[in-house]
Amino acid sequence: MLDVQEPLPWGRSSTTVAVLEKLVADRLLPLNPILGAPVWIAPLPEETEPKPSQGYVVSFVHLHERGFGVPVGRFMRAICEYYGAELHNFSPNSISQAAVFIAVCEGYLGIEAHWDLWIHLFRGELFVENARGQPKRFTRAGGLTFHVRHSRKNLYISNKMTTNNAGWSRGWFYLRNYSGALPAFTNRVLRERPPKWDWGVSPPAQQAKLGVLTDALAHLAKKGLTAAAVIANFHRQRVIPLMERALPIYKLTPGVKASGSRTAAELLPRNTAARRAKYAVAEFPNDPEDLWRIKMRPEVGYISLVSPDSRFVVCLVQPLFPRPLTSTRSCFAGVEVPPLEALGPGGTPYQPPVRREVEEAEGRGGGEGRDEEEAEGEARQGVQDCTLGGEAAARHARVHRRGGGGGLGCRGPPSEGRWGGSGCEFPSDLSVV
Repeated sequence: MLDVQEPLPWGRSSTTVAVLEKLVADRLLPLNPILGAPVWIAPLPEETEPKPSQGYVVSFVHLHERGFGVPVGRFMRAICEYYGAELHNFSPNSISQAAVFIAVCEGYLGIEAHWDLWIHLFRGELFVENARGQPKRFTRAGGLTFHVRHSRKNLYISNKMTTNNAGWSRGWFYLRNYSGALPAFTNRVLRERPPKWDWGVSPPAQQAKLGVLTDALAHLAKKGLTAAAVIANFHRQRVIPLMERALPIYKLTPGVKASGSRTAAELLPRNTAARRAKYAVAEFPNDPEDLWRIKMRPEVGYISLVSPDSRFVVCLVQPLFPRPLTSTRSCFAGVEVPPLEALGPGGTPYQPPVRREVEEAEGRGGGEGRDEEEAEGEARQGVQDCTLGGEAAARHARVHRRGGGGGLGCRGPPSEGRWGGSGCEFPSDLSVV
């Protein structure tokens, strides 16, 4: 890509403490502890590029609105490892695609997130900014996108994501990297599309085993299941798909303890869940009631398609990569989640059909409107009036000395809701949003 120029500088963040506290109130981000390292830190007004302290990575407000959460789940760790990406390399639409896939597996197929099915259906694409009248540029944030393989669109639900993510990359902040589960932040810019991003499930026998799952997905698609409905339902269930959870969605039966699997015991009101889905997708139903027509497990009336005991089901814990992924053990309500063991993909790399141009400019209008801030009042407050200069590390040290800082969303002594050893929890004293 000799004709593609280097990315523009990061620029000041639009994320303030108030914005992050709104995410906490919406139960999309954990509370900061009163003692110990903060879960999240808002950048200083004078910071013009992210410089996280050791043990922190760079995240974005939009990622947490779309299904990403901490502690990080095994599937998120797997896609970071497989695609060689850091957290800032994922766009909001990439996170949406991965979150929807997990929720479809757990909430509609009734199985754990299935790695072979993921690479069978999806390919990775390199996003390059191509604003009208401007030279093509690599992007500092969001260089990796996911799209269903063109030849397999009929095997998956409608999943076109929004084209209105303008300004999302300005919403960066610092996020604690629990147990090093995410790749360390190196300010990596993705400049090439490795052949591995095209690999699929090559051996015919292995592909054949996926038939029962793709048939079930095609059936759900014909019934009218869409990404909008999936997103609305996992938000209503208070589930963050890409977060490590004690139980998959299909095991969240009435009476099961919510702690460690849901961010709140109460269901999110339908109108709020629908609004969150509407922000994330390009195709939203004219009648919002359509979002709830196909029930998500274990709600009464769900469509029974695949048994968790089926011989065709191969869960994510099977070997995938050349070496074990960096493990993280987080306790949820007394349940310890084992680390993901991974070995490499076998066989010949999948040969995709001739690729067309990426169908969407990954929600950025072809790279235009980068200076615009999306008017999504639910999680956007007070863009700061910033000045040049400053050093993030010194500020981080000050935060640690004062035990997390009084303005960082801290709360009182530890409670049962905490994840063992992680020092973070979701609020339990807030009303339903």
